[in-house]
Amino acid sequence: MAVLAVFALVSPAQAAAEGDPIQAPATVVSRDFPPNSFGGEGRIAAARAAVEQARHSVAWAVYDAEVACHRRFLVSNCLRDVKLRARSAYGELREVELGAVRTEREAADRDRQQARDRAAAEALAGSETARVRAEQDQADLARRQAESERARTEFDAAAPARERNADAELRRRAEREAARDKAIAEQAAQRAAAQRDYERKQTEARARQEEMARRRAERQGNASPAPAASDAQQ
Repeated sequence: MAVLAVFALVSPAQAAAEGDPIQAPATVVSRDFPPNSFGGEGRIAAARAAVEQARHSVAWAVYDAEVACHRRFLVSNCLRDVKLRARSAYGELREVELGAVRTEREAADRDRQQARDRAAAEALAGSETARVRAEQDQADLARRQAESERARTEFDAAAPARERNADAELRRRAEREAARDKAIAEQAAQRAAAQRDYERKQTEARARQEEMARRRAERQGNASPAPAASDAQQ
């Protein structure tokens, strides 16, 4: 039971409160771009850039967390927890992105309504100047809408490329780590082989010394003078 408690799933809210690196980027973006806060100059573009950067940060944090999971006891539970936290983070970023899109559309709707109102008022006045101004407003509105639509189309079209780049970077990082681990293993094997070679040479050296000592002892024993014959008879 104690082991299961250690590996219990952590809710996204708890993870964010505890500084979860997966949830933290989305939490920061949500804090900086809360709902109904996109009215300032450049806020929509800034929100989109922040969301894109946060997605990269979440992807890296998910990769690191999954690598760490494989070193733990309950790998499947850990990976499931990482997946839930990632889903929460991406969902939070998507909400910020949708908020920016809604604000942009609402602003476009207001522009259209204002243009219609001005056109109606100026039409009643019957002024040529009003007619020209209304046409200019309509042209400006159409230009802004076209630019906004083009920007959204380009942003959506680039999504697969962004995902491929992120996946390629993850693969390159995994390959670098695998190469490093292989190099470490090869160095360890070389050190072990060198140690075995050293011990073998030490053993052979001792054996040679013992053999030389034995041979010297034999030669010294053979060189000792035999006792005289008279002494032997006495």
